[in-house]
Amino acid sequence: MHSLFLLIMPCFFLPHFSKRNEIEADYIGLLLTASAGYDPLVAPKVREKLGKIKGDFRGYFSTHPPRRKRAEFLAQAKMMEEALSIYRNVKVHI
Repeated sequence: MHSLFLLIMPCFFLPHFSKRNEIEADYIGLLLTASAGYDPLVAPKVREKLGKIKGDFRGYFSTHPPRRKRAEFLAQAKMMEEALSIYRNVKVHI
């Protein structure tokens, strides 16, 4: 019973963030990473490794998409092209 309470409690007492919000945060993080001079091509690999190390909670009440899906999203050509463009621009000006 106690574990059920811990599972349900965040749904009622914590701000609700959707999986879409998490994907948007990943996208913004990718662009910020690139603008800080870090290679954005590494980001999807990091997400995959985190998924292997920590595993994924795929419960009904989970607010986060599986790490594998997040890694796939970050690796999409459109996302990566924009981040790489920022990254290259930063590298030129350093």
